[in-house]
Amino acid sequence: NLNDPVKFTAVVSSKSGTPTGSITFLDGTSTLGTVSLNSGSAALTTAALTRGSHNVTAKYSGGGDMQGGTSSVLTQVVRCATTTTIQSSAPNPSIAGQEVIFTVNVTSPCGTPPSGSINVGESGQGGFVSYGMAPLLNGVARVSGKNMPDGARNVNATYGGDDQQVYTGSTSPFYVQT
Repeated sequence: NLNDPVKFTAVVSSKSGTPTGSITFLDGTSTLGTVSLNSGSAALTTAALTRGSHNVTAKYSGGGDMQGGTSSVLTQVVRCATTTTIQSSAPNPSIAGQEVIFTVNVTSPCGTPPSGSINVGESGQGGFVSYGMAPLLNGVARVSGKNMPDGARNVNATYGGDDQQVYTGSTSPFYVQT
C-alpha cells in the first residue's frame, strides 16, 4: 500500500570469494538508493514509491576481480488503501420492501477518488444478502436498496477495489437501517 515500507534485497554470489562493492536499486532508470554489500548481500527499504507498477532492478557495481551486472526485473505494485463509509440512508426508518437510498463514500490517501462499484447488503446465517449495487462517481455511490426485510438491519457497504488493481477493497462499519 502507498506509504508502506518495501524492502528490496539483492544477493551476489561467487565461487571465488565474498563479493565486494555496492548495489544500486533502480525503479526503471530512477535510482532508489545505493547500498554497500555486506557478506554478499544488500538491502534497501523505502516508503517513497508512488502508486502503480514499478520495474525494480538491482545493479551490481562489481568489485575486486568480479564483474558487475544487473538483475532481472521485479515488478512491485503499490496499491492505495481505501476506507468505505455509509454516510446516510433515506428514508430511515423505512417500510419493509420500500426503496432506500444509501449514500456511500470511498476515500483514499492517493488523491484521486477510487473507481469501481459498491455493494450494500447484510451478512447473516445464509451468507451475504445484497440489497443493491452502484458505481462510484468521484468516490461516492448512491445505492438503491430494495426488498429489505423488516426490523433493525445491520447493513454494510463493500468496495471490491478497482479494475486496475490500484485501490484495495474495503468494507464499511455496520450501519443500522430500521
